[in-house]
Order: sequence, then C-alpha cells, then structure tokens
Amino acid sequence: MRYCTNCGAEVADGQRFCRKCGTPVRTSWPALSESVESAGNSESPDDGVTEQTEKTEQTEKMLSSEGATQTATQTKEEAHSEDPAALFRPSEQIADSEDSADDGSVQQISAPRRRRKVAAIVAALLVVLVAAGGAALYFGGGQHFPWASQAEAQPLSRSVRIVPKTTDGSTPLHYFVRVKRAVDTSGNEIDVSVAPVIEVSDGEGFTPGDLITDLPDGAYTFEIEADEDTFELPPIDLSENGKGESGETIEIGPSDEDSATTEEAPKTAEVLFLEKIEELIATYGEPVVKVAESPDDQYGDYIAYPAGLSFAELIDFGDGVERLVVIYYDGDNQGTPNYSNYYLEVWEYDTETNELVCVCGENQASPLSTSSFDESAGTLSIRANKDKTVIKYESFVDLSSVELYLSLPNDDSAFIHYIETTGKTEGTTVVRTSRVDGREVSEEELNEITSAIYGNWKFDTYRWYSLTEYYDSETEAQGGLKPDDAAEQNIGEYYYPGDMVQQVYDTIEALQDRLSDEQSTQDDDGAAEVAVEEVTETVEVPTFTTGYDRSDGVDQATWGYLVLTDGASDEAISKINEVLRKEYEDVKQETVNLKSFTVDSGECTSYRSLLTCNRDGLLGTYAEQYRTNWGPHGWTKVSGHIFDLSTGEELEPWEVAGMSDSELDDIAVEVIASYAMENPGLTAYASEEEARSDASMILDNCEYLLTNDGIVVSLPEYAMRYSYAEGSLKIVVWAFDDPSLVGTNVMSQFTVDYLN
Repeated sequence: MRYCTNCGAEVADGQRFCRKCGTPVRTSWPALSESVESAGNSESPDDGVTEQTEKTEQTEKMLSSEGATQTATQTKEEAHSEDPAALFRPSEQIADSEDSADDGSVQQISAPRRRRKVAAIVAALLVVLVAAGGAALYFGGGQHFPWASQAEAQPLSRSVRIVPKTTDGSTPLHYFVRVKRAVDTSGNEIDVSVAPVIEVSDGEGFTPGDLITDLPDGAYTFEIEADEDTFELPPIDLSENGKGESGETIEIGPSDEDSATTEEAPKTAEVLFLEKIEELIATYGEPVVKVAESPDDQYGDYIAYPAGLSFAELIDFGDGVERLVVIYYDGDNQGTPNYSNYYLEVWEYDTETNELVCVCGENQASPLSTSSFDESAGTLSIRANKDKTVIKYESFVDLSSVELYLSLPNDDSAFIHYIETTGKTEGTTVVRTSRVDGREVSEEELNEITSAIYGNWKFDTYRWYSLTEYYDSETEAQGGLKPDDAAEQNIGEYYYPGDMVQQVYDTIEALQDRLSDEQSTQDDDGAAEVAVEEVTETVEVPTFTTGYDRSDGVDQATWGYLVLTDGASDEAISKINEVLRKEYEDVKQETVNLKSFTVDSGECTSYRSLLTCNRDGLLGTYAEQYRTNWGPHGWTKVSGHIFDLSTGEELEPWEVAGMSDSELDDIAVEVIASYAMENPGLTAYASEEEARSDASMILDNCEYLLTNDGIVVSLPEYAMRYSYAEGSLKIVVWAFDDPSLVGTNVMSQFTVDYLN
C-alpha cells in the first residue's frame, strides 16, 4: 500500500491521481539534462539499500542502525527519482546511520516533509480500546494486560516493544508500520507527516519511540500493513513516563473500529472524472502528439496527430450539467493515422448512485468516422451559445459524407446522431440518400433533425480542431501546434493536435484545482480569509524630456501598494504592511524629489502592486515599477516578497521550495535555458550549453516571485535574446502541485494597469 504525498490518503497500485485530493501519483516526464539532475539529487551512501517503487517512480533509501528495533535514520526522499518533478519538491537531509549490530531486520523509510496546518480536534476522536471478546492485549510472557477493556487510550512507554496481532490472532512476520494519526495531550492534532515508515521482517515487533522520536507526548494510532492485511492498532498514549520498560513486549490486536465495516463517503464528480481519465490513459496511452511522414507532400512533408487520450473537456451541453467528453485513439501509432480509430465518449455523474454513467459511446460504440485517412481529412468543431453546445465531426469522400452530431436534442432524449449521406451521379444529376442513425430519411426529415440539433443556429463561439496537421519540417511537427505558414481564419478559433493534447492536461488541472479548493476549505476550518487591497494615489512625476540636468515639467501617474487587512494576527499584519509601505514610500520619495538622474538608472514613473500567492499560510506579493530615461520607451523593474502569515516574517523562495539558494539557482538556469531553446527569441541558440551560459549570466538581474502555482523567475526585458516586445517573461521554475507547469511562461498573471 502507498500513500499520497499531499494528503496521506491510501493510493492503490495503478492509480495516477489521488482520489481524495487529486494530486498526481504517476506521470511520464521528459528527461532533463545532467546538470539539473545533479542539482536536485544527492549521492546515496554506498551501504544503502535502494528500493524502487514502480508506480510512483520514486526511490527511497532504507538504512540500518543499531538497537533492538534496527531503525535507520531518515533518508532523502526521491534521491534517485526518474521524475524530474522531484527536483522541484522539498527533500529531506541524508544522514548515514551507524553500523547495524545484527541483520537489520527493521528498516526505516523516510516520510515526505511538507507544510501542513495543525487544526484543533476534540478528544472524542480517540478510539475505544478493544472490549472483552475482541482482540487481546497482552504483556510479555502471556500475562493479560489489565487495561484491555478501558474506554480510553492507555499510557505506554516509548521504549516498550509492540508486537501486532492480526484479526485471527496470528503474528505477522513481515509488515510495515507507520503513524496513522495522533493528538497531543491537549487534544490538538499532531503533524505526523515527518514520522518515518518502518519495515519489520522478523516478527519481533517495533518500538514506538523509533517512529516518534521528535514528536510530543500524546495518543498515537499506528497502522500495520502486512502482506495480505492492513489494519490499525488501538490508540496508545505514549510518553516517557508511560508504563512498561525497555525490553518488555506487548502484543496488541487490531482496533475493533478497524475491523468493523465502515461506509466510505461518496466520491465527488471531480474524483470520478479524474479516475475515468486515469483509466482511459492506462488503457489507450498518455496524451501525446505523434509525427509521421506525410503520405502526400502536397500540403507538407510531415503530419502530426494526437494519440492516446487525445481530448478531454468538461462541457455543459445546455441543461446545466457538466459532462466529461473524451476522444481517444485506438490505433497502432505506426505511420499515418486512421480516423476510424478515434472514438468519442461522454460520461455523466449520477447524483443518486454517485457513479459515472456513459451516456454516449461506451465500448467504442461511437467512432468519429468510418472513413480512413487516405479517403478524407475530417474536421471537429465545438459551437456554443448560452443555451446549447454542439460538437460536430464531419468528413467528405467524393459525393458522400459522414457527420456526427453530439448535443442535447430538443426532447433531451439522446446525445448523438450519425448522418451518412451517399451521393451518386445519374447523368447530370446528383442523387443523395441520407441515413440518420441507420434509418433512411427524406431530405425534409433530415432538415428537421439537423434543425432540432442546432436550435436557432446562432452561436457565440466557434472552435475548430484539426486532428491532423501538415508541417514542412519534422521539428515543427513535433509540437503539433499552429504551422508557420497557416492561413489566418476569420471564423472562430482554430486548434491543432498539440492544443488537443494540452486540453487533456488542462482538464486534469482544473479538476485537481477543484479538489484542492475543497480540501483547502476543509483544512481552513473557518479560519479568517486573507484580505488584501491595493491602495492607489496620483503621484506627480518630474519629466526630463529636454535634458537630464533638471526637470522640465511634471506628469501624473497612478501608483499603488498593497495593504493586508485581515487573515492574520494584528502583529503579523502590521509587520507585512510596514515592509510593503516602506518599499513603496522609498521609491516614491526618490521620484518626487528627483532633480536630475543618470540614464542608466532611469526614473520610476509608476509603481503598481499585485497579490500573487495566498495558500498554505504563505503570502506572495509583486510590485512592478515602470522606469524610463525619457527615450522611445521605458522598462520594468520588479520586486516580490514572501511572508509567513503566522508570524509576518519574510521567507526566501528557496526556503519555500525546501532547498538551498544555489540549488534553486541551478534549476532556474536549466529551466530558463530549456524555455529559450524551445521558444527562441530574435535569434535561436545553437546549443543548450550556450543558452545555459546566458541564463547564468542574467540570473543576478532576475527576481524570484511566489504564486499559487509555485516559484516564478522574472526575466528583465531583452534577456535571453528576446525583443522588447516580448516583455518581462515570467517562467515557473518550481511547482507546488503540478510539475507540468515548470518551464511555462505565466506573464499573464502579472498584468498591471498603469492607467487605473
């Protein structure tokens, strides 16, 4: 059994997303260069025993130490991960253990370190110990322990040895033990995420002190994961003065609460949609753009097309119900694709049964087309207004056509219609025969059916999707995005194979965000929401349009700074506001009192502020100055702060990421260079080494910022060979939840309005 690194929920083999919080469990990632790997990983001790967990692609090291329990010190999580996202997550410090005195039958696996809120809970959470007739509780030597039937957690010493018993009374020989939950002596929840997982392979039991070395006294519940059974032990009140001495053995059976059948809370639509996406990816493959040589070089030498789970989006067809629409490719992924291998399904959440129901296309009942690639290239469109959404796929072959309509008809009785029209010439006349869902219809009846599907035929948005697209070069085709020579269209928005694949990840992210918001609401437990506002004023700025020796007039500009009004203690609010106000006032006073200036430093003519992060007790702020030397244009100067809301103190970005400043810098250089290679500026870099060299040189002029997504590095204008028009790029270098965001440009999150 594995556990989610975000919320601690159990994760079954093969799961790709946590079914409680939506955090990704396993994702395929592109390989990074060796410099990043070395920046994020540490060498393992030679005598360590490495264990690879296949589904999570994380490697945890288990080291032996001396003592009765053979417990090892905590090791660095993800030390040799194949997942580059591990480079951007907090890690533990590696500590070598002393030589083991015996065979090392017990091994400790480090737990992930993460920030968690500690919420007060009532003492009623303590589970009643097993009463008479339940599992037995014994002292060593078979003596019955006198408090087996008392209705509260019983005090034990941290140094006694606990031997777990299964429900049938047997002693498991091989198992893992971890702290499931705990409350301190005041009834407050203890953060047990730092407690290790211990493996026992000799059946001799474990010592609780080895799991809670640095944790306070309180009632602890341990979970035992044996080869064929997982159960909880009754809660135990552990303290240094608890009953039992070192060397004494206590046999404890599973909690009666654990043995009872407990009804799980119904899963939400978001969880079930994520599970369905997970299932489809496992069956048909990852969303990916495939590239093949074009069978017809009339349009281009290469062709790109989406494969695996090729499309996924939540769509309301007009009745107020969100449904998951998916398209997947069930071809061999060799050579050019066949449209007949694309299938469409629509899944709906049933509120009565708390299950997903396929309302269209289950078990490949709805192929997009029966025509092959060699016959026709089809188009997919999504048209919508406030009342209705219609998805249409159509392909034409000579005088015949195949059309698929997906929508809510007027009677709400069906989702999909297949319309096949066969045309043939009889002399100079074209005769067409139409069949709707296999039934031959007249032209008048066909018009009635299509009119019912489209309603009033007036749509606010048009989206056109190219399942296949031609490109002149293989490199251009690999991205599957808009070709360089694509003609501009004036009706609707056009999307390409790469956009379709990205839509799958966008849908996953949207579902995860919803789950994260729900979890945050539960974790906050009524805590005050952070309230921040930008206070603006009009500032008269001296102008230097005719010379730099003295001002020749004034301009008026809107300036603003952030003020925190709620969501933290008065002391923390005061500290944060003092920092933000002082920075603002210093720049303003420097500006209004400016009599002359140098061209290099320029003059600040506007100062605006944004809140960029408000999560996990962290506050991220952003200030953007517009500076000018009164030439053709000015430039931006940015600054950011990270505050701990519990104290009001400032934090460094690398502290949030759980690494050193040099490690974060190394990662930033790699990410900036990779972005520049994939998105070249005025002139492209000849090699990654050349791009990394430039990224290292400009890093001192960059600023780290904190957003709700993670840590962003802000590049100055003209950096990495970009033109002034590109602006100040903002690239994600470390992510809280979604590693796929690393390397993306999030400039749009930092847009400020200088005029208002």
